[in-house]
Amino acid sequence: MKRKNLSVIIWEDAAGTSGWLDVDSGDDGLMMIVSAGFVLREDKKVVTLIQSVGTDGKRYDNSITIPKSNILKRKSIARIPV
Repeated sequence: MKRKNLSVIIWEDAAGTSGWLDVDSGDDGLMMIVSAGFVLREDKKVVTLIQSVGTDGKRYDNSITIPKSNILKRKSIARIPV
């Protein structure tokens, strides 16, 4: 049985709107996001988190790939056997 890291990542994401806005609204178009999940894969550019993993360790759902350049803070919560 392999162990997977359960992690929390705080990162900055682009955001957008539609419609007319006041130029003085102060909205810089960025959003602070908190994502949590099992680390599926990681390389020098990105981290991919998954929400759920099968107990066989072969199936998963709900993934998100986060560019490392957008990560503000990251914490490993636990290593879970799956």
